[in-house]
Amino acid sequence: MTTELNARQQILARLRSAPHSTTQPAPDVAAWYQQHTRQETPAQQVQRLRAALEASHAEVHDVSAENWMSVLLRVAAEKGWRQLLIGSDTVNGEALAAGNDSPDLQIVRYEQPMDSWKDRLFDDIDAALTLARSAIAETGSLILWPDTHEPRL
Repeated sequence: MTTELNARQQILARLRSAPHSTTQPAPDVAAWYQQHTRQETPAQQVQRLRAALEASHAEVHDVSAENWMSVLLRVAAEKGWRQLLIGSDTVNGEALAAGNDSPDLQIVRYEQPMDSWKDRLFDDIDAALTLARSAIAETGSLILWPDTHEPRL
């Protein structure tokens, strides 16, 4: 017991005798980022994002504002999707619902609380259309922004 007490007293004595810390200047965050930021063109950033996504076993399809729907419908047909979930009142979802001419693909709107149709969501829905607001090329991350029209599960 005296050894423990003695060790405790020694530790406290060292802490009490240590000089009081002084405030250090804040780091220059902007300078650090300037030194560590890649100087890439948008095409190089897209290629790095694609490589990071594919390294995570994601499928990446090159699309444009004009052809995204036809590419999505082609992928759905190739994969044999029967039901595709879209948000309620989303521009892309509504465009897809209006442009879907496949009799084999049912477009399902997310219009009720998850608890009331959980079994259908998990057992019958093959895929969902979700808008990504942004992406981080460094990590291959997509930034999603769920809301009442497009919830995330």
